[in-house]
Amino acid sequence: MSNVAITPDFGHCPPRRLLISARSSLTWSQLFLHLFIVLLSTIKVFLGVQTEPGYNTLAMRHQWQTLLVHEDTRQLMSFSNNDNIWPLPSQDLAINVMRLFTSTYFSSNTSCINMQSTNVDPDGKDRPVIMSVYGADNHCKKHYKITLSQLGILGINSEVLLRRCIVSSTAVQLMANFTVYHSGAYRICREWTIRLILSFQGDGTGHMYIRPSSSPCPSSFYRAPQADGWLLAADSLLIMLPVASIMLLAGSIGGSWVHNAISLWFMLGDLASIFSSIMNMIFHNTPRALIALSALTSWLRLVQYAQLIAGPDATVLARILFSSLPEISKIIIGASPIMFGLTITGVSLFAYRSSRFSSFGVAFQTLFAMVNGDYVQEAFQDTEGDLWLIGLIYIVSAVSVITWILLNMILARIQSGFFDEVLSQDFLSCRSRFHLQHLRSSPHTTTFFDPYHLCSDRSKNSSVPTAKLECILTRFRQTLITMTSEWMHAHGSAIDNMLNHRSPCADSRCIVCQELTRFQLERVRFTVLLKQLIHHASTGGE
Repeated sequence: MSNVAITPDFGHCPPRRLLISARSSLTWSQLFLHLFIVLLSTIKVFLGVQTEPGYNTLAMRHQWQTLLVHEDTRQLMSFSNNDNIWPLPSQDLAINVMRLFTSTYFSSNTSCINMQSTNVDPDGKDRPVIMSVYGADNHCKKHYKITLSQLGILGINSEVLLRRCIVSSTAVQLMANFTVYHSGAYRICREWTIRLILSFQGDGTGHMYIRPSSSPCPSSFYRAPQADGWLLAADSLLIMLPVASIMLLAGSIGGSWVHNAISLWFMLGDLASIFSSIMNMIFHNTPRALIALSALTSWLRLVQYAQLIAGPDATVLARILFSSLPEISKIIIGASPIMFGLTITGVSLFAYRSSRFSSFGVAFQTLFAMVNGDYVQEAFQDTEGDLWLIGLIYIVSAVSVITWILLNMILARIQSGFFDEVLSQDFLSCRSRFHLQHLRSSPHTTTFFDPYHLCSDRSKNSSVPTAKLECILTRFRQTLITMTSEWMHAHGSAIDNMLNHRSPCADSRCIVCQELTRFQLERVRFTVLLKQLIHHASTGGE
């Protein structure tokens, strides 16, 4: 048994080397360094969000969409040069429109709101009346002031003022000016102007026109709001600490290609953190992509420290991800033509009547949502009409291909990665794990103790279920042989001393001596059979 026995230190099983190279030693000091980087990156994200101007386009559109609930001519306001027109059947509705306009744009960081009406003198000349909310001096014959405390509420006291403005005017113009920043490769600033024109008849009824327009901001508005001391301190630390992290990562490069790729990814995140902090300190203008990349890599970096805190089993999720990602990528690449074909088909058939298939991007999002079971009932309803049979076949085919086939293929590959990673480790004893670890560190060494070597040979010409069963049976057989060899190695000498040093007595009728002699013969026969079994397993059954 000496050719198969390995005598390691059984008191310690070394951790599995999967995510990081054996050369790189993870220490608590590195953990605290990266925890500090994670904390600062997260604080910077939240501080950057607070300095952004408040502008909620979706909430604003929803308010205007639900403005005239009972009107059949309701339309969704779009920010374009086209006017959106609603009828105004009463003065009460006009007052509600004026209230909603001021409250909406004041809550969106409005810089100025003016409500201007035109009075008609008896001599037929127009006379402007401006209702200033805040921020402007108006030289007019009539000046109605709405205080800041009344803005957004416009209660009973201001209703009389608004009604007087409507009754005495032929047109009321409400104008809102505000600034919007769009984040991209660089900060883009635009000034929006929303004009709401209420055109009245003699009884106060009429129409409402919405005329939005935009223009580039002046050069003085291109800079983001100034960062306070906390953000400046965070930027300073996020320059020094990632430099130290890059130096540590540069010293650990040189292991496996997986370790080198992960190290380069983390170095890219550190560089993004450095450049974003420098740009924010100098230009007060940081691209959101750099902040997001630095925050993402700083959090993902903590995965490699999980085994330092909770042991090697804490990194099982990352190991399954790395083992399954190549096969999942192949499945997605193979399914991409089917997804694109279904998307194009949905756009060509149902774009004229369904908003969920109005464009290629929206249709692709709809099909992707259908993978998780969303929008399935709505998709059936959207495809009803003249082409209801084609729509029914289309939705059933899409659900069958995407959910029943594609999704289950991905889940099956993840389960296979789980069994390959977890079952192969937990199924073996501590001694066998040590031996497997030793064999994996020597790529040119192959032996019958390595179940992966046997599985790779057995499953080349086998189907997937048969190969999986052969792998499990092979691992069970090798585990049984390992346990038997360990038991024989530990207790074989004691049995030999007990049996070989006792001779049969002279009495041929002694039952004890007869059984002892037969047991000795059976032991020799069992040893021969065990050696044959080990030889049979080492040659793979050939």
